[in-house]
Parts: sequence; structure tokens; C-alpha cells
Amino acid sequence: MTDKVLIDTSVWIDYFRYGSTELSQILEKLGRERRAATCGIIIAELLHGAKTSGEEQTFLRMAHSLPFIEADREDWLETGALLLQLRKKGITVPLADALIARLAIKSGCELLAVDKHFDHFKAVRRFKRKGRARR
Repeated sequence: MTDKVLIDTSVWIDYFRYGSTELSQILEKLGRERRAATCGIIIAELLHGAKTSGEEQTFLRMAHSLPFIEADREDWLETGALLLQLRKKGITVPLADALIARLAIKSGCELLAVDKHFDHFKAVRRFKRKGRARR
């Protein structure tokens, strides 16, 4: 799955909330190229934040149409280990984002995200956005 790009929840939110932005154009291009991928925690976060039944249906269609990266027992163990290593350094990262980082690492996908805390996961290959700093 190395040509795939795991799309973080924050990018999907930008896409649905703001329409035509740099991020949405990147996301649409990755979709057309069939490179966009997702995972369970991203789908759960999106469904949790759905404001209308239309949004819910859109997220469900997306969940069924994109390549899906599964999380298994080893992923959960590794996620916990990653979080523990960071906590020992005084760094706190949300569990969901640590799992997303782990799945990107495991699958060899790049990760398209705007959150700076993904930078704490050195093995994550970040999708490069031209001329933009990360949030």
C-alpha cells in the first residue's frame, strides 16, 4: 500500500467544512488517483462529528469506498508503546492520533495531516504540501 496516503481526520474536516481550499484540492487529487486511504479510528471520528444525516451518509460511503487499513492487536500494543515513550519525554498526544501514526508506519503510507503532533512520530512519512507550514 506504499503509494497510498492515509488522510487524517483534520484534513477531512477541512474538506467538508471549507470546500475549496488547498487541502481539499490535494484530497480530491489523491482521490482521483485512487491514493487516498482511511482506517477505523478516522471513520469513527468523522461519524462522531457528523452534524446531519447527509454528512453521516457521506462518511459511510467514504468508509466503504476507500482502501482500508486494519488495526490488529500488535497495532494497539505498538500504539501504547509509542504513547508511553512520548509520555516519558513529557509529550502528550491523543490516542486516536497515535493509532493513526502507527497505521501509517505499518502500512508504509504517507500521512496527510495538519496537526504538528504527528511530527513526534519520526517514522511517519508526512505527505509534503508545497509551500505550506503545518499547524
